[in-house]
Order: sequence, then structure tokens, then C-alpha cells
Amino acid sequence: MRGVSEYTATLIVAIITLAAGAVIFIYSYRLIDTYYSALATAAQEAEQSTSIAILATYINSSKLVVIGSTGSRPTTLYAVYINESLAARCNVTLTARDAGAGQLPQQLYTVPSYRAFVIVCSLSSQPSSAKVKLVFNGGEAVAWATRVR
Repeated sequence: MRGVSEYTATLIVAIITLAAGAVIFIYSYRLIDTYYSALATAAQEAEQSTSIAILATYINSSKLVVIGSTGSRPTTLYAVYINESLAARCNVTLTARDAGAGQLPQQLYTVPSYRAFVIVCSLSSQPSSAKVKLVFNGGEAVAWATRVR
């Protein structure tokens, strides 16, 4: 019985090692490429989306006040919900340097980018706290409002 020469064995081991390395490289490259593509898509969607930050909410006598700001894109406000009910009488105003006012939900109101706004809603009852939800073209923003004295 004759064995395999050390040269042939070394060559076979080198070929198996190179093939295993190529398989691992291709698998890693595909994994990283898929992750990078998903990350780039998410970043692009985030850049194109709109956002609202609710800065403060409070209840004063029979009015609910929401102070907020927009992000890098103009944002269209659709509606205000108070305790999961559509608020019927809400006025939207911008800060003093910006002219503009609107009434939700009768009309949609677009707030320019990087602007503060104030929403004042009339309340029929006088709750001690309320869940406030702003619906806008980029989604929803939710906050809790409590009564101030």
C-alpha cells in the first residue's frame, strides 16, 4: 500500500483552505452589503420624513395647550386627539416672528421646518390630566397634559 506524498497532501489542504476562505468571504460580503443597504435606505427615509416634538402640554382652566416644534421638513398637522377623541375646536399659531394661524380639524395646517407652534384646544370638561395625540403627515406624537394652577 502506497501513501499520498506530502506535496499532494499540502496542495489538497491548501485548496480546501482557500475554498473555505472564499466561502466565508462571500458570505461576509453579502451580509455586510445587505446591512449597509438597509442602513442607507433607513437613513434616506428618515431624511425625507417629517417629525414633530411635543415640548410642553398643560391644562389651564378650560383650555388644553400644546407647545411643539417641527424638524427639518415642513409638517402638516391633521388632527388633535384628547383622550382618544377628536378635538373639535383647536387653534394653531406659530411663534411671534412667524405669521400664521389655522384651525384644526376644519383645515389642515402646515408648519414650516424648524418652527415652534402652539395649539390651544377648548375643553368641554375640566379633567385633571389628558392624553394628547397630534396626527401629522409623518405619524403621531403623544404626550400627557396635566392641570396647572
